Amino acid sequence: ELNQIIREAIFSRKCLDKQIKYVPEICDENIIINCDIRQISQVLLNLLKNAEESIENSSQANDGKIIIRLIKNDNLAELYVIDNGSGFSAE
Repeated sequence: ELNQIIREAIFSRKCLDKQIKYVPEICDENIIINCDIRQISQVLLNLLKNAEESIENSSQANDGKIIIRLIKNDNLAELYVIDNGSGFSAE
């Protein structure tokens, strides 16, 4: 269940006592995918960590927010990790 993988990843990052607000926007329907749960979890944790670092290195460090959006679109699942950090440099 992709929904559960996302909830667990958010929980594990919140436990690090960061001042970042996590906003899960997960569809109500359970999304079942055939995957290696460890690899998907690691990818999601890396994305969340990158978003946190982007926030920590920006002027939003005290008001950081990460949105984790999961949308079911026909037979596809779309996962977005959106943060209000500094983003990538133009270079």
